[in-house]
Amino acid sequence: MAAVSIEQTVRTMLTNNIANASIADASITHGYRLQSSQLPALTFTVENQSSATIGIQRISTLTMNIVADTSVAALDLEPVVRAALTPGSYGRTVLAIVNISSSLSEPAVGVGDEQEPAQLSVTADIYWE
Repeated sequence: MAAVSIEQTVRTMLTNNIANASIADASITHGYRLQSSQLPALTFTVENQSSATIGIQRISTLTMNIVADTSVAALDLEPVVRAALTPGSYGRTVLAIVNISSSLSEPAVGVGDEQEPAQLSVTADIYWE
C-alpha cells in the first residue's frame, strides 16, 4: 500500500477543519480551480519537501489561495483558513504549522470594467512525517 502524499494530507486537513458552509469540499483543490467553479474556493500547493532534522521529520511550504467574489469576502475567510491549519493525523502526521502570513492581491479588472474574483494568499511552513 502506497503512503499518503503530503498533498492528500493537506487536503484532508483543510476539508476536515473548514466548515462546508464556508468553503465547499469540492471547491478545495490542489494546484488550480476551474474558472466556472463555485466561489468561494481554496487552492493550495505544497513545495520544498525537504528534511527538517535528523530522522523522518520533513518541512514544506504550504501556499493557499482563497478566491472569492470580493476582497472583503476573501478577507472574511482568512481566519477560517488559518484556524484549519491544525496539527494532527490526516493520513500523514502534521507536527506543527508555523510562520503563517497572508497577502491580498490587488483587484484585477476583467473584460470591460468587470471585476475578476479577489484572491488572498496564505503561506505557512508545515512540519510533517
